[in-house]
Amino acid sequence: MPIVWEPRPRLLTVLTCGSVVFSMLGAGAGHSAAAQPPAPVAADPVAADLVAADLVAAEPAAAEPAAAHQPPPWRRLMGIMWSPHSWTRSTPLRHRLAVRVLRAHGVRWRSSGGCSDRDRVDCTSFEGIRWGTIATVARLRQESGCPLTVSGGTERGHAPGPLSHRRGYKIDILPDRCADRYITRVFRHVGERGDGAELYRSPDGVVFARESGHWDITVP
Repeated sequence: MPIVWEPRPRLLTVLTCGSVVFSMLGAGAGHSAAAQPPAPVAADPVAADLVAADLVAAEPAAAEPAAAHQPPPWRRLMGIMWSPHSWTRSTPLRHRLAVRVLRAHGVRWRSSGGCSDRDRVDCTSFEGIRWGTIATVARLRQESGCPLTVSGGTERGHAPGPLSHRRGYKIDILPDRCADRYITRVFRHVGERGDGAELYRSPDGVVFARESGHWDITVP
């Protein structure tokens, strides 16, 4: 007598639900290019208007078809954790992404050695810089309308400390008549640092120290 396998009702239900879930994910992959996702909103209020559209606009279009770069459905779901939706002030950035954000907002950067190696003192690197630090410079460019040039990031050669360049809390911009006037008139003067640098503080706690050759900006 032949043996006929009849699935139990509970097991059949699990198999059916699993098939439905995977079919929905597969269908989502086919329509992801046509769907219009909601505009990302940064978790950090300082960077609320620095959305992913700026990053896309700053990146040259790839020569390959967009479909070739579509990740599998499970990867798209995991990718939500790394979108601007979930970025906070303390989110560390890679150098290339930080440069894209700066360029998208008209901020330039330079280094005396023409390099971006984090371990060289003559380079300017943004490797590991915090999102809040980059977002603050981009916001300063937007609100002041002044041309800004970054001259220091997370590279070696800066003073150590809990809120240091190396840890991503500080960034340097070159002095400029427009930027000097904006910072000193808009932000509150809070005294002098031990080395004589004049200090100005924004309402959200960002400190601008006027050193001899640049503005040293600390974003807590």
